[in-house]
Amino acid sequence: MHCVEKFCRRPFPLPSIIGGGARSDVWCQVYADVLAREIRQVKDPIHAGVRGVAFLAGIGVGVLQVEDIPDLVEIGGVFEPNPENRALYDTLYREFVGFHKATRSIHARLGG
Repeated sequence: MHCVEKFCRRPFPLPSIIGGGARSDVWCQVYADVLAREIRQVKDPIHAGVRGVAFLAGIGVGVLQVEDIPDLVEIGGVFEPNPENRALYDTLYREFVGFHKATRSIHARLGG
């Protein structure tokens, strides 16, 4: 998340989750724990992309403003981070970073 926020040059204090993974309460909880943030599960997450396109079309034809969109997005659930799980994910993330650094040259050769 810190990489996304750095790239976008703004924080995302209340991320929402959409798509197939968002149908799973387990995945939503994992995201909340890993990111140490409240995660909002968008209602009917499979069709969120289609709704997004409709919102863009509404903006394009002048019937919506960008500021209107948050009020039009229904939230199906909210997941709070569990600090006990966060400790485990922090340990696993440190191992992942170490593994990534150790295998970077291998990936470069395979991808080249």
